Amino acid sequence: MTDNLNIVRHFLYQAGLSPEFIAIEDRDQSYSYKQLDQLVRNYTAYYDDLGLYKGTKVIVLHPPCVELFAAILALLSKGCAVVFVEEWSKISDITAACQTIQCDYIITGWKGKCIRLFNKTLRKLSLLNIHSVPKTENQSLSPVLMDDSSPAIISFSSGSSGASKAVVRTHGTLNAQFNALKNHIKLADTNRMCTNFPVVILLNLGLGICTVLS
Repeated sequence: MTDNLNIVRHFLYQAGLSPEFIAIEDRDQSYSYKQLDQLVRNYTAYYDDLGLYKGTKVIVLHPPCVELFAAILALLSKGCAVVFVEEWSKISDITAACQTIQCDYIITGWKGKCIRLFNKTLRKLSLLNIHSVPKTENQSLSPVLMDDSSPAIISFSSGSSGASKAVVRTHGTLNAQFNALKNHIKLADTNRMCTNFPVVILLNLGLGICTVLS
């Protein structure tokens, strides 16, 4: 049987190992692994109710926040692919990204909602809420079986120096990055890194490094 390479398993391990460590700091609020784990479970229940499944593609046009990364962990645990486009990319590049990847859902802030009103491609995508998601008790969180080639994160460049390009990071790629770093980083509750890059934050959450959202 193939080992489950779902990248979310590293976060779950850290949440069990160090539940009181701070996972993410956002503005004046700090979220422990235990608190973030509960948020992820809330989103997992929400996505279960909506019927999201392995292979669903979700485009993100939302500023970084704790809720966003909890939602991303829940999506990846379900085997969904998360598509990132620079929030301030040209509308034509955002539209092209949706069409190229054939996205199903969108997580967006006010800008994306405004664009969506006048863009038929974005209007076809169902909105996923990342605020006011009901709290759930005893929600199981078992990452869906994924292999080396399963897409996890798809990032599009801003297109400022030419046509927007996509970079696909599979669960296998993210695991390889994690394994290359883990032996060089000592787990400590004082480790902190200021970043907004989703791939780096995923690695931080698996390695026990506190992320400070900038």
